[in-house]
Amino acid sequence: MSSPIASPVAAPSRAKPSFLVMLREQPPGLYLVAITEFWERFSYWGMLGLLVLFLTAAPATGGFGWTSAEALTLYAIYTGAVFSAPALGGFLASRYFGERACILWGGVAVTAGHFLLSGPAVGPWLIEAVSGWPVGQWLNSCGIPLGKVLPSLTVSSALQSGKCATDSAGTSAVALAYHLQAWTFLLGLVAIVAGTGLIKSTVSSIVGKLYAPGDARRDEGFGIFMACIYLGALMSNLVAGTIGELLDWHYGFAVAGIGMAAGLAAYLSRHRQLLGDIGMKPDRAQPIQDDDTQRVPAHVQRGRIAVAVLMSVFVVLYALSFYQKGGLLNLETREHVDRHVFGFELPTTWLLSISTLVFILLTLPAARLWRYLAARHREPDVVAKLALGLAALACGYGIFALGLVEKTVSADGRFSLWWMIGMYSLFALGDLLVWPTQLAAVSRLAPPRHAAFAVGSWYLTIGLGSWLTATTAPINDRFGISAVAIVLMSLCGGAALLLWLSRARLIKLTYGALDTRPTS
Repeated sequence: MSSPIASPVAAPSRAKPSFLVMLREQPPGLYLVAITEFWERFSYWGMLGLLVLFLTAAPATGGFGWTSAEALTLYAIYTGAVFSAPALGGFLASRYFGERACILWGGVAVTAGHFLLSGPAVGPWLIEAVSGWPVGQWLNSCGIPLGKVLPSLTVSSALQSGKCATDSAGTSAVALAYHLQAWTFLLGLVAIVAGTGLIKSTVSSIVGKLYAPGDARRDEGFGIFMACIYLGALMSNLVAGTIGELLDWHYGFAVAGIGMAAGLAAYLSRHRQLLGDIGMKPDRAQPIQDDDTQRVPAHVQRGRIAVAVLMSVFVVLYALSFYQKGGLLNLETREHVDRHVFGFELPTTWLLSISTLVFILLTLPAARLWRYLAARHREPDVVAKLALGLAALACGYGIFALGLVEKTVSADGRFSLWWMIGMYSLFALGDLLVWPTQLAAVSRLAPPRHAAFAVGSWYLTIGLGSWLTATTAPINDRFGISAVAIVLMSLCGGAALLLWLSRARLIKLTYGALDTRPTS
């Protein structure tokens, strides 16, 4: 017999609750999965904020010494894989394991992955402890880029010739340390991708299952869920990012791993009490309900799926534009933004927290605004929100372009951080309009027995957009970052206009699946 916790309840009738009442109305299980994802995002963003900075930092400062193009390529591949993997994770959860098992083993994999990222520091230390040779110091002063699993002929020659070791007998130890650094770092990234694939879609799928069909609290629940995990992202840049930039890159990676271990411990302590049977079995093992795909006409299913797919195309563009912040925009911040405030130079990763902080501050007011407008039949539909989100990104890149104008006329080639604050604030508004509403829409449009897979497939569009972030690197190299800003501003603005003009037709094809208006 199913636990009563596993049965979603209908929404309360209150039209305009206070913030505290709105929070109390949510299922308790929402906060457990939000805390779990809080720590998963803490670990992920703590590492990602440091990744490009670490890869491009000189070996003498503990980095790998890669070129910007090499670092941005790995960043694009890695983030694309991280956001694509949930499609596979959602499929495994829906068909074989259930969400709860995937969350458990995903948390283990992510934790292990972050600690593997400390390999570039731990490996040489272990070799030094055994051999007595300062292999870490030798590698950092050798003048070659580190961390390449397949090193170039120049690097291989340097390692084999004894150039990197002042003691000829230590040449083999230096080569071993080099390859150990590279492989542990790569395996760490792979483990994080696999673990995130198992966690990300399954946690979001459970959020959707906490609510009955047609429950208007679902959008609010996803908004609160997103605010909690964005708080994790905010704390990651302030904690792991600061430690990594100012103390040691690998300490920052390790702190991110400790965060994921904390999230896993929190989940294991309360998941049975607060989630009951939700997510214990794969979706295909669940009995067919009255609202399942067997009861929905085929043309209605096709229309809803078509709308979900079409909106996902625009989400790809959103991800391509938004996730420049961890790559190209992060490097621009380090090199050309005046980050001095009252005599203190802000760490580069702190600016990544601006959009996160603004998102958190806007979430509850936005949830209350949507409920207020819904009660008066004036809430924008999800297509309109997606269009407005893209428009916000376009405006953000417009502000960034103005900051780049200041850079060209300034004596030191730098521009004020207020331009970045303005841009990232608009990024936050765009994020608020896109992420919670699109996730909630997918959970409504998808056939109920394939909810986890559908949510995972939606993340695939984010992965594709993240992978495409590398396409801006050639534009930047040839025409400069101002050209990148203008191109992305134009693409987001044009897409927003097209969506706005098409929204009535798209909403019609959903056959009421996205209607959250109160019935009484």
